[in-house]
Amino acid sequence: MCKPFWLFNVAQIDGLPETLTNAAEAANEFNPIDEAEKLLEASGAVINHGYKGACYSRGKDEIFLPDRERFTSPENYYATALHELLHWSGHESRLDRQFGKRFGDEAYAFEELVAELGAAFVVGHVGFVDAMIEDHAAYVESWLRVLRNDKTAIFTASKQASLAYDFIIGKVAATEKREPLTGALFGAWELAPNICYFMRC
Repeated sequence: MCKPFWLFNVAQIDGLPETLTNAAEAANEFNPIDEAEKLLEASGAVINHGYKGACYSRGKDEIFLPDRERFTSPENYYATALHELLHWSGHESRLDRQFGKRFGDEAYAFEELVAELGAAFVVGHVGFVDAMIEDHAAYVESWLRVLRNDKTAIFTASKQASLAYDFIIGKVAATEKREPLTGALFGAWELAPNICYFMRC
């Protein structure tokens, strides 16, 4: 037998004990992670919050994200933000990534693969390897299609992801006036199990 129940957010209810309201507010608090914040700030990218989904607009050259509190964890927020930052790095005024001539209709899926690999490198650099980019499992089939059609695509994707990693890490190094740590492709083998999960290695 089914029965309907009406649920209300704690913020919509007056007269609750302070212990309940404080616990609800604490659950929605976002605790920034310094190393990841440095990457986002040093990039100089325009990042807008308050949207339903996450995306990078190449036309506007801006990143759009949901509010930080909507993510299941700060690590997942940063993983998503850094994924979009990888897309941002491919703008014509920066690394100028263009795959249309080689991949045609699959250029979008290939750019997503580059951003996913690059984000894995950057997330590993920050130190939270287990972070997930929410809702990105849907892309796996399109990546596999690209990789099946072009056996050397994974090498191109890895090279482009490594260049993007170097570009983003270099931004932080420039603000701190130190030598950047380059060569993500050769320095991120600890991420191999995560990458292989997506690639079906």
